[in-house]
Amino acid sequence: MRNSSKILKRAIVAANQTLQSLFDLDTQVAKAADLIEESFRAGNKLLVCGNGGSAADASHFATEFVVRFVFPAMAGYSLLRATIMVSMRFSLAR
Repeated sequence: MRNSSKILKRAIVAANQTLQSLFDLDTQVAKAADLIEESFRAGNKLLVCGNGGSAADASHFATEFVVRFVFPAMAGYSLLRATIMVSMRFSLAR
């Protein structure tokens, strides 16, 4: 068997194990979903944050709420990036 095939098979096994482990988080995920729903019903927003790759996940997660469900959500790093860009724009304009 070629080395690339072995690498692919190991990656698939690891991904399958990760997905199977999500069953162990059922209670915690349900509780988080309930809290998010309660927050939206109370008229609040969902702010999600992350760093590095987690920031990309946070952005995707928030975007799903906005696009699919039309709920107010924003990824924290996007807010930070916007704040930095606006502050740079005004400081450079002087």
